[in-house]
Amino acid sequence: MPNTPHAGCRPFGAAPAAPACRCCGLPTTAPLVDLGLLPVSGTPVEPDAPDAARLCRPLRPLVCDDCRLVQLAGPAAPGPASRRTRRPRVARRAAAAMRRLGLDAPGEVAVLDADGPSRGTFLCDDLPVRGLSWPFGAAEARRLLGAGHAPVLLDIGDAISLADDLHDLLEGCRILLAPGGVLFIEVPHLLPVLRDRRLDAFRHDRRAWFTLATVEIALLQHGLVVFDAEEVAADGGWLRVQARHVENRGRPLTQGMAAVRAREAAFGLQRAAPYRAFAEAAVQAKCDLLDFLVGMRRAGRRVVGLVAPGQGDTLLGYAGVGPELLPVVADLDAARHGGLLPGARIPIRSPAAALAQNADFLLVLTWDGLAVAERAFARFRAEGGRFVLPTPVLHVV
Repeated sequence: MPNTPHAGCRPFGAAPAAPACRCCGLPTTAPLVDLGLLPVSGTPVEPDAPDAARLCRPLRPLVCDDCRLVQLAGPAAPGPASRRTRRPRVARRAAAAMRRLGLDAPGEVAVLDADGPSRGTFLCDDLPVRGLSWPFGAAEARRLLGAGHAPVLLDIGDAISLADDLHDLLEGCRILLAPGGVLFIEVPHLLPVLRDRRLDAFRHDRRAWFTLATVEIALLQHGLVVFDAEEVAADGGWLRVQARHVENRGRPLTQGMAAVRAREAAFGLQRAAPYRAFAEAAVQAKCDLLDFLVGMRRAGRRVVGLVAPGQGDTLLGYAGVGPELLPVVADLDAARHGGLLPGARIPIRSPAAALAQNADFLLVLTWDGLAVAERAFARFRAEGGRFVLPTPVLHVV
């Protein structure tokens, strides 16, 4: 009797099946860049923590050849919760949007916070806002709809970039959103990531990075149409979109939509070239950073770093930079002082303590780059210190 593999088993020697794209469902095989084996969480490591305490996984974003969604395969990894959706900030934005969009004042507002607020209603500017629990999907939407809830404004923050099942989340939005209502979404925008070579935009706990076209494709599969888009520069670059049901034609496309589309088209985001260029630039950034740090060490010059939560870890880990090349990094967040960067295990200190190392150069690894360095390290600059910015091309200022 011939040996028959069990159902669901892969024959020995066979290539693993390509993961399906989270948006269009086609096989996704092309890596955008392979950043190697990196720690999952951006939380600092205690100095005496054993190596086994650091969970590492490959960080290998894939790009779909069809819809151009950049994504990580597999389920979400444990990591720090999203910081884009805090209840008070989002609720205030919802109150302002109700007025700006001319939505019915008595209508219900719902906010989905990936940090996980409990179900229930709270007040913001005298506007009742219902907090939705994470994760959220079609089943929960039907339950809420059956209980009489149908928000005229539904704000899900950056949930579609965090969800394991993008389509279950969007179907839940379609079901719950009231006829004539507006859906607010924020997504990490792929344009500034590729344009500015932002390797630190990639993290294990985020599942996908979007173009406007990809957002439109994903929503249209669930009867939702994007009618407005706005680029937000904070935190590395975001795209804030507003959507409606397909049948609600009272909200035409805005000039903001046209502007974002034009910028994405000018950069060529629907072509393969920008994605190949990013992969090549990532390798070049790694080589340039190592060349600089090794050269400074040999020349007897001292370099310290400037990081922020979730900013700097990926590039340093990808390049294999440790305390032998970068002895200390400064962080403006006092809660992180005294710890070690995960993976690199570089000590994190206050700006004053870092500069007490008699540094010649400050390696700037934050989104705001030079602006933050100029404010926080004005004295260092006045005394002849110089700033090093590793991306998009390493340069010293």
